[in-house]
Amino acid sequence: MKLLKPLSVPWMISPSVPRLTLFSEEDGKQLVKFCGFFGFEDPGTTAMDSIIVDDGSLLVNPNEVSARYQLISLQFEGVGWLRRSPQYSDREVIQESDYDWSCVGGLIRENEDVGDWLIRTQQEWTDTRTCSNPGAYIVENSDWDVGLEKTIYNLKHFLILGDSVFIEILAQDCSWLSEGNLSR
Repeated sequence: MKLLKPLSVPWMISPSVPRLTLFSEEDGKQLVKFCGFFGFEDPGTTAMDSIIVDDGSLLVNPNEVSARYQLISLQFEGVGWLRRSPQYSDREVIQESDYDWSCVGGLIRENEDVGDWLIRTQQEWTDTRTCSNPGAYIVENSDWDVGLEKTIYNLKHFLILGDSVFIEILAQDCSWLSEGNLSR
């Protein structure tokens, strides 16, 4: 079974306004951009609770990176293959039963009510500054077969979940940066 391992990052792909966008250049940059939500608050974080869209574009302030909503860019290195797919069904972006979620934290526990779950996961996120379920993963035991190139070039299978699409990339590595606050 395919094992999901969350990327170790302080944000999650915004569940309300993901705005997942794929940029792919031949022999060039491979980027995925989206609205990132930083779920913890501290004195350095401004408590913006909304995202403003103007004429279909996000309003980004590149001079500030302290808001809870920021434009995040994932850049992939050594990309071999990528694919963008529509959601699996009305209820699931991917077919969740195809994956082992045991390494993904932040899931509701048996007999845990929603209020207790929210408090627990918020506290974990605040304490660790790492989101346990960011919506971006490395897939181990992947069944994406591209032949020997996957092994020769040490390609990892990355999975990025949006609201109605998901993106898969076979690449050597990825890094992220904030392009700025999503602001009013």
